[in-house]
Amino acid sequence: MAKLKTLEDYREEIGQCVKCGCCRAHCPAFGAVKHEGRVARGKIALADALLKGEVEMEDRFLLDMSQCLLCGSC
Repeated sequence: MAKLKTLEDYREEIGQCVKCGCCRAHCPAFGAVKHEGRVARGKIALADALLKGEVEMEDRFLLDMSQCLLCGSC
C-alpha cells in the first residue's frame, strides 16, 4: 500500500514555481473569479505559506485550494 504524501513531501516542487503568472491565462477557475488563490501560482504561494507557518487551514484557505478543475492547463 502506498504511503499518503504530506505537504512537506512537495516542498521541493513548491519551490520550483518561478511565479511568472502564465498559469493565469489558462486557468478556467481563475478566469471565472479573477482571484489569485484560485490559480496555480496562488495555490503554490498558499502551500508555501502553510509550510512556513504563516497561514492556517481556515475556510478561505480550504476554499481556494479546493477550486481546481484538474484540467492540467496550468
